[in-house]
Amino acid sequence: MDLTELLSLIALTTSLVALLQFYKINSRIEALFQAISSKVILKVLRSRRLRKKLRKRYMVFEVISDGTPDKSSLESEIKGVFKNLFGEIHLTAASLAIQYYDSRLRMGILKFTHRYRYKVLAALGLVKRVGSVKVLIVPVRTTGTYKKALKYINERYSVEVKPS
Repeated sequence: MDLTELLSLIALTTSLVALLQFYKINSRIEALFQAISSKVILKVLRSRRLRKKLRKRYMVFEVISDGTPDKSSLESEIKGVFKNLFGEIHLTAASLAIQYYDSRLRMGILKFTHRYRYKVLAALGLVKRVGSVKVLIVPVRTTGTYKKALKYINERYSVEVKPS
């Protein structure tokens, strides 16, 4: 074997080794891209899970008071206390509203979004006065539908309450 054949053989084996190394590195890079893309997919799925639809909840509450506060002043006082505690952004996101209030029974149904249940409970516990009337708002039950909340009031007080 002369020198040129030996150099050709060395060059051929070197190029084969380089080709194999390139293939190994390329497969590792592809695996890395797949891992990155799966992480991106997982991140997107997690963010979509967090953006789920906000479900409504309805809380049946009872008002214990000296007088009889009206619906609008009661709602504004609850919203005012909630706003003082958690701020205007959370008040808007919670979408608090009194759906039903019977001043004769002193019972009502408060609508809010499911993520703010415990914050609503905290705010109701801090309402002490509505206008000049001392009040205590007692949450009785939380339901997922307005119809079930009305049904609960009907069964508890044996009266026929119709949606307003």
